[in-house]
Amino acid sequence: MDRAQQQAVASSLMFREGETVAEILQAYHALVLIATDRITNKASIGHAAHNSMAMQLETQRLIKGVENLLALTRRIRELWIVGPLRQLEGGRDLEEKIATEVQSVISIMNQMRSNTRQQYVSAGGGYGQYVEGPLTAPLNAPPNGPAVGPSNGPPNGQTAPAP
Repeated sequence: MDRAQQQAVASSLMFREGETVAEILQAYHALVLIATDRITNKASIGHAAHNSMAMQLETQRLIKGVENLLALTRRIRELWIVGPLRQLEGGRDLEEKIATEVQSVISIMNQMRSNTRQQYVSAGGGYGQYVEGPLTAPLNAPPNGPAVGPSNGPPNGQTAPAP
């Protein structure tokens, strides 16, 4: 999508947003007017029924306007994440800059993490060292759960219930 098409899509979405908000405001205004209609001595059951139906119609119009606004925001999010709205300012240069900044933040976080781990190891009297590697299962552990031994088994020499 070229720049002119992107601007046309953006202006179209802004126009739809303005129309939808105006429709919601009109429906709300009409609903308030109907709800605050004066009750006179000459009010009849027919007048009350008319007001009830008019309030239902305006409420439905208000709900439809809000649904349209939600659909529009969903469309804008889709275009922003997937489509052309993401490319308005800089395009690839901006994405490359973001990627390099993310990598620098990741390296800083990794450095902070390793410093913290080293502090924890040295706080224990300086014995041992932190080594990164794959996780291994503890000795005497069944493959699907914790080991049941004298330190973590049932109390008082009872046997564990059968699964």
